[in-house]
Amino acid sequence: MGVSRAWFAEGENPVLWTELDCRLVLGAYGSTGIARLRKMFEASRFSLLESINLECCKPVGDAELELLHAVAGTLRRVNLNALHTASPEAIATLGRRCVRCEALSLYWHPRLGDAVLQACATSMGATLRDLNVAGCGGITDAGLAMLVSACARLERLNVTRCSKLTDASLRHIADAAGRHLLELNAYANRAFSDQGYGYLANSGIPTLEKLDTCGAQLLTSPALSSLVRRCGATLVYLNCSWCVALDDRAGIAVADNCSALGLLSFHGIIGITDVAIDVLAGSALKTTLTTLDINGCARVTDYRRETRRLYDMFPNVTTWIHHR
Repeated sequence: MGVSRAWFAEGENPVLWTELDCRLVLGAYGSTGIARLRKMFEASRFSLLESINLECCKPVGDAELELLHAVAGTLRRVNLNALHTASPEAIATLGRRCVRCEALSLYWHPRLGDAVLQACATSMGATLRDLNVAGCGGITDAGLAMLVSACARLERLNVTRCSKLTDASLRHIADAAGRHLLELNAYANRAFSDQGYGYLANSGIPTLEKLDTCGAQLLTSPALSSLVRRCGATLVYLNCSWCVALDDRAGIAVADNCSALGLLSFHGIIGITDVAIDVLAGSALKTTLTTLDINGCARVTDYRRETRRLYDMFPNVTTWIHHR
């Protein structure tokens, strides 16, 4: 049975081809996948492409990114996670052309430096809302400052394992994006301290919903207490795993100021004891928490949950292990 020309033409309409997951193409066509992908990048039906996912697409390199220049102006969501065959220069060049980009993910690009952030700042200042640079160990405070200053309406920022960042970056984030920030993931950034988190507290961050400070060994209870006093009413996710300087004062501050948390992790913190747990169980969090990780909190009675004690204290918790 043949397909009518009218139906075929309608099937080629660019408005029907706004999303492209390149992982599926490479997986489906095997050794010919990269050739197929190049043809797709040049096809007229993708002229209105809005979303592209190139995560871990090893065969894709600079030449393929150059083919995307023609449609870069329509792209709103770009995922280049772990695209290690592409050079930082090619990524920066593509970024300069993505003038409508709202979400950019650059996870695990150790070679990327501030030039990429500068390119994004130049082109995406009015549109970028979501940026993931986790694992980009080459970026510095200067690069992040350029980015957040230009993209002042950032709502989601992931700077996990960006080892060159210091408290200065938290100050830039607070000053430029604090009013609109919904999520901040600062997992495994050991240089962030009370000073940096103090900048966030002072900025107010009135919309913050998700905060991940995992591994912030320099973060103390007074600083976290100040922070949750400012943003506790909106927080639904707080991960403080391995923030080893925290103690019961932090837990009490969370109980007193956070009323909507669904997830709370104090994993590995010896300073958290029954005192904090009892206060948490007497607060609104008794019913809102569905994830509570206190594994390794050896001064909490039955932290291994060998009896019903903790289950009864937090009846809606269904997940007791968040940090692995």
